[in-house]
Amino acid sequence: MKRTLLTFLTLATWLTAQEPSLVNSNGTQIDTDAERSAFRTALQAASADVLGEADAINRQPYSSKHISTWTGSTAPPVRVAITGDSLAVLGPIFHGPLMARAGWIGGSYGSGSGSITATTNDHDAWLTGVSMQFASGSSAELSCGQAAPSHLRGDRFVLYYLKKSGGGTFDLQYESADAVGTWTTFTTITNGADGNNISASNGSTIGAVFSATLPLSNTPAYKVRINDVTGGGVTVIAAGIYNSGGGGIIWIPNLLAKGGLDFSSFVGVTPSAVYAPILADLAPHLVLSCWADAGTNWDSGGAFRTYYGYFPAADWVQISANPASDESGHPAQRASQRAWALEAGQTYINGHAMFGSYSLATSLGFMVDTVHLSTAGGIFRNHLLWSKLPIGHVHLGAIGGDGSHQPLLQYGSGAGIDDAPLRFTGPVLFEGSTGELGLMDQAAPLINSRRSRMYCSSSHLYVLTSGTLVNAIFPAGSSGFAGISPGFAGAKLGGFGGINWDANLRNTVNTGTMVLATATPASATATGTTGQIAWDANYIYICTATNTWKRVAISTW
Repeated sequence: MKRTLLTFLTLATWLTAQEPSLVNSNGTQIDTDAERSAFRTALQAASADVLGEADAINRQPYSSKHISTWTGSTAPPVRVAITGDSLAVLGPIFHGPLMARAGWIGGSYGSGSGSITATTNDHDAWLTGVSMQFASGSSAELSCGQAAPSHLRGDRFVLYYLKKSGGGTFDLQYESADAVGTWTTFTTITNGADGNNISASNGSTIGAVFSATLPLSNTPAYKVRINDVTGGGVTVIAAGIYNSGGGGIIWIPNLLAKGGLDFSSFVGVTPSAVYAPILADLAPHLVLSCWADAGTNWDSGGAFRTYYGYFPAADWVQISANPASDESGHPAQRASQRAWALEAGQTYINGHAMFGSYSLATSLGFMVDTVHLSTAGGIFRNHLLWSKLPIGHVHLGAIGGDGSHQPLLQYGSGAGIDDAPLRFTGPVLFEGSTGELGLMDQAAPLINSRRSRMYCSSSHLYVLTSGTLVNAIFPAGSSGFAGISPGFAGAKLGGFGGINWDANLRNTVNTGTMVLATATPASATATGTTGQIAWDANYIYICTATNTWKRVAISTW
């Protein structure tokens, strides 16, 4: 009971301390206060044993081989891969709530043209059996680990594909979010690799890697597509866009995980000539593993141990099966996984002990069926998992050396910390030669309940307060700002007895003055615009037609 109380209090303290917004695996923000309260109440009532010393083995700051010496802006991101069957896919394992995502690598593609076939059970082509067959004449955008293709920020692109007898050729092109619709082929001079007419042909089937840089001007986000496929086509395994430095994590969610996957499907089936070159480039630093397979796979000579040998430099976290209505086989599995972790010096987490029991997990809505976690169950598991497995502030983008919150800002889809607003509670200093603050282009203002927001487009700067658009300033070419666009609820200039303007730019305030600087036209034909007004100590000047000035004398009174 003493250990139970201690572990529960540790969990409750951690849940309370995680202040930033949290999201589920689909990126949907959750009501953190309500869910944390429910977690604490239910666990306290059940006195659940949440990951005691016997349930979490080797919780070093793990990955010390790769992480502890990485500091500052040059720190490479940590590559975190998920492997497993449906236990890893449903109520999925996903990144920690504070982790700054520096990129994605994964399979799938978006809508395209021509004949493209998604193969789901060809283990000769890839470990999970999943690959994409692009026939001659086909073209499609690559999802790069996302549910659908989207612009992702990064300075590197990678494609994993197969070369085999009869393979054809293909092109690789990228599109910047700053120039949608313009596709550029990778070139040796600009990107370090030639993306034109890439060969997918070889005497025998082997895994292949195409890697190239992406332009960094204005730090845009990118999509990449396969185009102009010829001949026998190409088999694609996965693609990714990511940052090569700056900390954070590169998330690899589906390249090594699939529902229904078991070791007998691919261990000894997928040729090493296929997976070895790809895994050598993928080089995950951390692998999170969760399977329903029998514990004998983790025993000496078992299939898991063979698979584990595919990743000689990676650190592993083995998570045992979820609570289930039928626990037969689970105790033996947990014992074998725990024994392997102790022997290998890797991390083991008891996936059952996280929830106390199947009945408790069910009562909390954490189970979607008799063996798989619901989305809420996945959220709970992941929060607890990462509380036990801290990486370090340069990769989390969370805790600085002085204990302050230091988010890693990113541009493009999936930017920022959990896609939540970034709030500053003190002064913000933007350092640079010009002192400028840049705003991302927004085609139209988003009217909502948030206060003091600004949006810009190619023609306007929109300013919002209390959810109402009150000002839209627009530029007049290279000559500067032409004035104020008051077409919404009117615009207000100044705060010290200033001027309110109606839709016709008439002063609607009875008090206050308008101040013009002195100016004297050089002559009656000086350059001027109709309606322009100027003054000096002796005259008021009015431009009555282009380059035509008239004046009236002024005197004291």
